[in-house]
Amino acid sequence: GPFTGHYNRLAHAYEDVKAGGELFVSYGTNWFTTRESYMGLVPGEDDFEAGEEFIETVSELFESLVDSTTVKDDVHYMGQVRVDIWNMIVNSPYKSRPLAALPKAYKTAVRAMDVGIMQTEEELATHSVEYLEEHGKCLDHIHPQNSTIPHA
Repeated sequence: GPFTGHYNRLAHAYEDVKAGGELFVSYGTNWFTTRESYMGLVPGEDDFEAGEEFIETVSELFESLVDSTTVKDDVHYMGQVRVDIWNMIVNSPYKSRPLAALPKAYKTAVRAMDVGIMQTEEELATHSVEYLEEHGKCLDHIHPQNSTIPHA
């Protein structure tokens, strides 16, 4: 584009892209680490792997909370305990890239405990064709050329 050195960039999909899916480009870990001051801690591939391991451990903890519940009324209470524990984890004052890889919302975290963080992220990034027709932007008519913005 006019603001970068990346002109006429090509991309190849190694697997089918579902209608409504998104394409992502890896800038590499160094690109994000050099921009921490204004982008925050953006998780990389290794951080998502650590997040997956962590979420598996939390899932086992949550399962043990359910297993230890014997009174029917305690099930609702234990559900709220799980929500509170999750909120304490993701709102921790300690910041790290693996922590940034974790889903922020408890409902999303529960889904990630079932299918994994990456699958959950893919689901959140996929929209229906109807949604895209209403809210999307067509990129068919974007062509590389000199910018009309004077300072670009």
